[in-house]
Amino acid sequence: KAQKKHRGQKWVVFDPRKHEMAERADIHLRPKASTDMVWASALSRYMFEHGYADQEFLDARVNQIEEYKQSLEPFTMDFAAQITGIEKEKLIEAAELIGQAKSVCLLWAMGITQHSHGSDTSTALSNLLLVTGNYGRPGTGGYPMRGHNNVQGASDFGCLKNMYPGYEKVTEEKNRDKWAKAWGVPKEKLSLEKGNDNFTMVKGADEGSVKAMFIIGEETAFSDADSTSVHSGFESLDFMVVQDIFMSRTAEFADVVLPASPSVEKDGTFTNTERRIQRFYQVLPPLGDSRPDWQILTDLAKRMGYDWGYTHPSQIMDEAASIATMFQGVSYERLEGWQSLFWPMQSDGSTTPLLYTERFHTDDGKAVLFPLEWKAPAEAADSEYDIMLDNGRMLEQFQSTNQTGRGPRIWSQAPNWFVEVSPELAAERGIEDGTWVRVTSRRGSVEVRATVTDRVAGNTLFMPIHQGKPGLNLLTGEHHDPDVNTPAYKETAVKLEVLPEKGEPPLPSNNFRNAHRTPNDGVPVEVKWYREDYVEPPAQAPHPERF
Repeated sequence: KAQKKHRGQKWVVFDPRKHEMAERADIHLRPKASTDMVWASALSRYMFEHGYADQEFLDARVNQIEEYKQSLEPFTMDFAAQITGIEKEKLIEAAELIGQAKSVCLLWAMGITQHSHGSDTSTALSNLLLVTGNYGRPGTGGYPMRGHNNVQGASDFGCLKNMYPGYEKVTEEKNRDKWAKAWGVPKEKLSLEKGNDNFTMVKGADEGSVKAMFIIGEETAFSDADSTSVHSGFESLDFMVVQDIFMSRTAEFADVVLPASPSVEKDGTFTNTERRIQRFYQVLPPLGDSRPDWQILTDLAKRMGYDWGYTHPSQIMDEAASIATMFQGVSYERLEGWQSLFWPMQSDGSTTPLLYTERFHTDDGKAVLFPLEWKAPAEAADSEYDIMLDNGRMLEQFQSTNQTGRGPRIWSQAPNWFVEVSPELAAERGIEDGTWVRVTSRRGSVEVRATVTDRVAGNTLFMPIHQGKPGLNLLTGEHHDPDVNTPAYKETAVKLEVLPEKGEPPLPSNNFRNAHRTPNDGVPVEVKWYREDYVEPPAQAPHPERF
């Protein structure tokens, strides 16, 4: 292949869309929307049937093997081909590559989780790793990629409805008692019940059971599914506070807006998908009246009668490390400079760069193979809404563009919202680059220009999530994964209407998607230093994007 992997790795991509990673893959398979659990389970069955299951690993370190094997009975390769639309021969090719590999790691993100049964698919992928013995060794494991740089850290430190920091369950009395004692409050002050999550809070606002809301750093009005219901919920609240670094669309609904500071204006830590805790440092004073989030919350608590006394975020880390077993030994001192730590930690500062080398996080130290059943998606195409709409990020922008959409240079790369239409669907409907179309779901409609591309195939469209007002979530619905309440953003059936207007192609001719990439071994940053138009910082280069 023209694009060689740095160390000769083989790369299999399952995705309805042919993006850059798919182009670079050794095998690219395009499943129908919301069918990933099927091919993952079929691969597990194939491993057992063809001698690729790691029986030694299973016998020593995994429970419920026979029950799981029985649950795989429906998941033949023929069944997987029928449900997913992937050719049986291609599935077998992928299975052979995975089965023969010495080590396998699986990476997935919102394309897996944002479906009505996305958590089942995540479980199926973990099952596949267990069957093939791909846990606890270098080059193995599952990596659910996060959409933001500190989603992992926020989850680790208690921003979940059912967990204290360190994933200690709020429903267990021993945890409640431990945290109550550490915080110096009566244990009855801490609930043993799970709280609401993002989905149930917004739904509660719309139904009237939630009367007030405090939103920190989340563009909920734009990024939550079924934006019509979200906006209705916000308008129904008695009181709403938004804390953010910009006057966002969500902040427009608020009674009070508290200006916060971005990462360059405060100290703190980020934690990434591999559990690596890293420090970041304040380099600029907060702008205007803005303040770091921790300081706003500390001052707010003091006004409400709870003086926590924090003067620096390191004290908050010290408190968490003194209570949560997982974080014992974490400190800002041990994170100085470029040092980083992997949880779970030990009190002496020793860290865990590789999980599950000896035991899993269960009572007996063994993993559990979890039987699953195939469940049809909550929303599918029919005779009226005959097309499935995929959606996701673009390289040029981040989320709702509050941060990346502030200057003309980035917008010049992709200035227009668009929908990607496959060549075969374009030929059938008479669509060309620049044709205006109306995309209508069971909830709303948007009008955008089309770009005809083989990045999508058949009756599947793709739209970026960044642009528009009210944006893509005018089309998405409230159907969600019942286990974790993740909205099924990727499970949206639509109909496509061709409008009489014809415009310019929505992507500029110099957009990188219209070019041919030149593979290289990395980013040769030193090359730009030799250019005649390069100027050293802090001087401003007129067109830094050209470097």
